[in-house]
Amino acid sequence: MTKTYVLDLKTKIVTEVQGIQHAMGSVVHNDDFLIGTNNGLYKYDTKSKNVTLYGMERTTFYNVFKYNNKIYYIDYPKKDLYVVIDNTASVLFSNSQIEAFALDSYDNYYFGNVSGWYYGNLATKTNDYVAQSNETPFDNFIINPTNEIVYASSHYGVFKISRDYGNFKRICTKAMLDIVFESNGNIIYSDEEHIVRLKQTNKSCQQ
Repeated sequence: MTKTYVLDLKTKIVTEVQGIQHAMGSVVHNDDFLIGTNNGLYKYDTKSKNVTLYGMERTTFYNVFKYNNKIYYIDYPKKDLYVVIDNTASVLFSNSQIEAFALDSYDNYYFGNVSGWYYGNLATKTNDYVAQSNETPFDNFIINPTNEIVYASSHYGVFKISRDYGNFKRICTKAMLDIVFESNGNIIYSDEEHIVRLKQTNKSCQQ
């Protein structure tokens, strides 16, 4: 059985979340801490440590995201992409086997699957090809909330993606599997063994 933990970044205290199995992604939505699982989306109360069903019962989550104040998730095993509005899930992309997804405030989306990496706009849903997955095996897409710059993290470093043209440029060779931008400009990332906070500096992350 896979255990789930919550890390308090201020106190560095790690707490096991009881009652959650196979956690697959988490988001904060309207001050609720939500965890995607193999049996629905659950709300975790950080004070009482209790968990309650939030919605999408009997849905197996592959990952869950929050963009533009809406919840998006990838299910499993189909790996279709859904958007949740008023606690009702509607499919956005089906038969696409989506592995990673991001959406900026202009409704430009970025996603990857086994065949490659793509971007487009929700108004047209026309997918423009970026690269083959074996050329740039990204793990996650991340959008900096301060300037809306889109990044992709991977075992091969961090890439900056152009919103206008969809091309990408490696900006760091450090392996980062997931990245979170803090409101003060600091960055938190995880690799295969650690969770690391990077503070702002004039040096590159390679130094």
